[in-house]
Amino acid sequence: MKNLLITTKSGRTADQPTQGYVSAEYGSWDTMKATAGISGASGKFDYSLSGYAMETDGYRNSNEKTNSADGQIGYRFDGGSIGFIAGINDSFTNYPKGLPLWQVEKDRTASGYNTQADGSGYDVLPSETDQELINAGLKFDYDKNNWLFNTSLIFTRDNEIYTQMKDFNNPNINSKRDDYRDDRLEKQYDIKVNGGRIFDLGKKNMSDTITLGADYKHAEFDQERSYPFNTTALSASMISGKNKADIDATRKLLGLNLNNDMTVDKFRLQAGLRLNDMEYKLENKVPDSVEVDLSGDLDWSISPSYSIVENGNLFVTCNHSNYYLPLGYYKLDMQYAHPDALAQNLKPEQYNSWETGFKGYRNAGTSIHKGVEVEIDGRPVYRHRCLLQVLKWNS
Repeated sequence: MKNLLITTKSGRTADQPTQGYVSAEYGSWDTMKATAGISGASGKFDYSLSGYAMETDGYRNSNEKTNSADGQIGYRFDGGSIGFIAGINDSFTNYPKGLPLWQVEKDRTASGYNTQADGSGYDVLPSETDQELINAGLKFDYDKNNWLFNTSLIFTRDNEIYTQMKDFNNPNINSKRDDYRDDRLEKQYDIKVNGGRIFDLGKKNMSDTITLGADYKHAEFDQERSYPFNTTALSASMISGKNKADIDATRKLLGLNLNNDMTVDKFRLQAGLRLNDMEYKLENKVPDSVEVDLSGDLDWSISPSYSIVENGNLFVTCNHSNYYLPLGYYKLDMQYAHPDALAQNLKPEQYNSWETGFKGYRNAGTSIHKGVEVEIDGRPVYRHRCLLQVLKWNS
């Protein structure tokens, strides 16, 4: 399933007025975009609401459409805040097919192709995906008297319907009957809890912040295959394909973390440690099943730095992390059962990174920008921009 992210904007504080915005764009391949939003506050309450719409033919006639909306309402109190967030994203797209050489030479932007170079065959259509993603959650933050605490509970529901259309126009009715539709539903629950304290080490510019936390992700995935263009009893190959494709799966990830941020005059040391416990479980109607338990993996990071000038420091950062694959990787490997890519052999990807250098910034002052901006952007080789501004420096 596609990875889509819904984000929400924080509302404004009580001393800031209600603010809104509206924008519209038009571009290449009949691309149209529109956004609008509003945010504000009343007393201790704040809110924001925004919407987005996009429609485009796409470089290869993918006919993409996206409509989304998100919002939040929050309440601020002495030392903290609590907020409710919600969002929805509805999208549709065609997945262009791989093209034969003669079609590439004729029109490389086509999403499908005729099976014969002279056009006497039938048109192979792109696959379709219709997806709806919704989320809702609560967030709580507290920071007062050197005590730190934050927690969140987020629910996400992702429903994707994938339809294969390659043989829709095939005059061989038996081939058309084989085009399938996968209805995929994933529900995920995210829980995070973190707490800590800032310790004053007794001297100026000396402190130590220690935080402890835990997070838990629980995902449930269900896929059901059907044959929408079939009007007769399922063939043996259809039944076999359906048994492999009808999958129930769960993915559970528990993480425990400890972080430390210590400052002693011009020296700063940031360090973190995380213990992971991951579990996958998948089964279909063949019946086949896979259970993978990956526990005890450690992530860690350490970053010492030294301030040599105001707002600038020398630093070294070392990091080791594990990336746990989405359920889709295990689903496909179990479904196709290739001996070189078995689901039970999938392991997390491990990353090691090292970075060193100098970081710093300098405030050049404040300014007020007024003007009109027009931009034309295209692919693959042209980009034009016109900008007119009146600048006034306050300092």
